[in-house]
Amino acid sequence: MPAPRSRRLLAHGLLAIATVLSVAPTLGRGLMLYDLGELLWLTDAWTGGGTPGIDFVVNGYGPGRYLLLGGLFGLTGERLWTVWGLFLALRLAATAVAWELARRFLADRWAWLPVLCLVLAPGPLHKGFFVLGTLAIALALVCWLESPSPRRALVFGLVLAVVGLFRLDLGAFGAVALLATLPVAPGLRLRGVALAALPGVVALAATAAWIASTGPGALPAVVADVLADARVNQGIRHPAFPGPGELLRTPVAWLLWLPLPGYLLLAALAIRRRRDRDVRFGPLLGLLLLGVLACNQVRMKPEAGHLMQAGPLLWLGLAVVASQLRRGRPFVAAAAPALLLAAILGPLRGDLYAGSFTIALDRDVRVETRLGPAWLSPGEAEEIGGILGWLDAQPEGPLWVPTNQPLLHALSGRPDVTGYPTILYYADDPEAWSEVLAHLEASPPPLAVFIDDSVEGPERRLEVAAPPVHEHLLDRYREVATAGRASLMRRR
Repeated sequence: MPAPRSRRLLAHGLLAIATVLSVAPTLGRGLMLYDLGELLWLTDAWTGGGTPGIDFVVNGYGPGRYLLLGGLFGLTGERLWTVWGLFLALRLAATAVAWELARRFLADRWAWLPVLCLVLAPGPLHKGFFVLGTLAIALALVCWLESPSPRRALVFGLVLAVVGLFRLDLGAFGAVALLATLPVAPGLRLRGVALAALPGVVALAATAAWIASTGPGALPAVVADVLADARVNQGIRHPAFPGPGELLRTPVAWLLWLPLPGYLLLAALAIRRRRDRDVRFGPLLGLLLLGVLACNQVRMKPEAGHLMQAGPLLWLGLAVVASQLRRGRPFVAAAAPALLLAAILGPLRGDLYAGSFTIALDRDVRVETRLGPAWLSPGEAEEIGGILGWLDAQPEGPLWVPTNQPLLHALSGRPDVTGYPTILYYADDPEAWSEVLAHLEASPPPLAVFIDDSVEGPERRLEVAAPPVHEHLLDRYREVATAGRASLMRRR
């Protein structure tokens, strides 16, 4: 029999291989013009020497991901493969942390289940910061609750501070879970809580001081942008949560409803352990609280990709529940992987946001970009390749992309002048409309690429969400060619 340490290393090795086999074939297959574009646009903005909140709008994620990717670009050059490598590294780390977390609650034969769900359906690769962040906070909190000590409190605080620099919401979620656990978890002391809070306070103060040093008015502008982004994201109305009728049509609806029974059952188990004075109550409560908070992603945008972001803690919770059942254990254990597989092979097949290993299917047309090659479907290649080919043939100068395709700036090497990566940052905001128009008049881009779509429902189309900006586009630019859905335009 191999020693426990050997079995542990073997498990990590097998899971790393499974992660590579699941994720690597999808790297470079398809280009997410909005999500990947926003990442690269903000990386360029944060590392380009401008004043955040003044020269460019910021979101509620925190600067960590953009500074990290900018640093990697400094070493490798701005290449798509650098991005893919970062995404793969995040997924490998997430799988490893998920396994260590599962082992805190489950015997090895059960601990495989939630981790394999993560490998099977990792969700959008660019959301690896969220997935790894939730798992890292959960593991640090559970370890502290298992055996409270000043050292573990400080480790939890350090993890929370680092994750918070990459996802401000996760930093807040971790703090809320800790405060909610404090009154009922045995062994926690105020000294430990103070130690846990210290790294976050230092990190927040240092980040605020750095932002303030970038330019006059930067700090209040960034705070205003972060609060505005949080308010907008919490008020998204599209897509709608699936009604009961959807359960008869698609496994995706079943997945989206799964957190409700899953966390209710986990809550019942936690109540029983609390009543029995079971020492495992504290860690289970921490998992329950963080899992429910992570499901804000699903409440905010009820779609499969957002469910998969919150999935790792949900899969673990379901496995914990299944392991405690006397009857129906195989059914509960198989529910999540069966639904995931049905969705990925069915309605989500090839979906860039949630299609998992099927993303690579039918994407075999190579398209060259300034950042390196990508492999696209024939329809994607016609549109994206057509846009880039047209831009390559035009004189140098800035590019205006008024809706949701900021990746075109990075792929073409043409800068933005508006200070806003997508319409979502200036939708329904007359003050922001005026700022966008002022920048367009001060430095008129000779070219525009207009795709009249919306990632958040018809109310976020340009004509509805920013009428003066739409009018400016039609008045100052004329269509000279098309590529797929794209209208390729020159300034009049």
